[in-house]
Amino acid sequence: MPLSSDEISTIQHAGVALHRASETIAEALRLQAERMVKLVALQPFQNESEQALAQFKALAGLSQELKVQEERLRGLYGSAEDLLRGPLSPLVGKLRKAPAKDAARKPSAKRVRKVQRGPGPLSPNDHKVLQYFQKVLKPGEWLALTGTVIAAGAGLPKGSVGISVTRVVASGAVKRGPGGTFQLAATAQPA
Repeated sequence: MPLSSDEISTIQHAGVALHRASETIAEALRLQAERMVKLVALQPFQNESEQALAQFKALAGLSQELKVQEERLRGLYGSAEDLLRGPLSPLVGKLRKAPAKDAARKPSAKRVRKVQRGPGPLSPNDHKVLQYFQKVLKPGEWLALTGTVIAAGAGLPKGSVGISVTRVVASGAVKRGPGGTFQLAATAQPA
């Protein structure tokens, strides 16, 4: 079942909340660092200094984890948005709202625009994935690649590779085959 724009919006709101939490923790981390420096300067071997350092480390770990989660949610949002606006979405919409065989229905202007819209410009991550593909793929030869392998080869987090692969394939530079196989399109030139 495809995702609705309301479901995509919910994911986006979660991302905004996560970003705000990350900013709040970053500010608390900054304040804790100032407090810790003052305490250590005044009383380097006191319990209070050690507690301040332990709190600083805990906040730093929390801040780092929030950044990781924020990046994962960005990848999730991109994948979800791709499901909503991907190349199959006009087909899925037609299947869900298929008219009776006798009723000839003219497509709405909005639906026509969606179908005619080509892939958007590639993001920096998309370009990294494309460059990796251009290094390892050849026209006419299928190569099986996992998301983990593509992520490592492109130097990206695994969670953000799926959307980039989809966009690169949609651009026509790479063909996707069965079983996780890919090949360079005949018109794509290696980097």
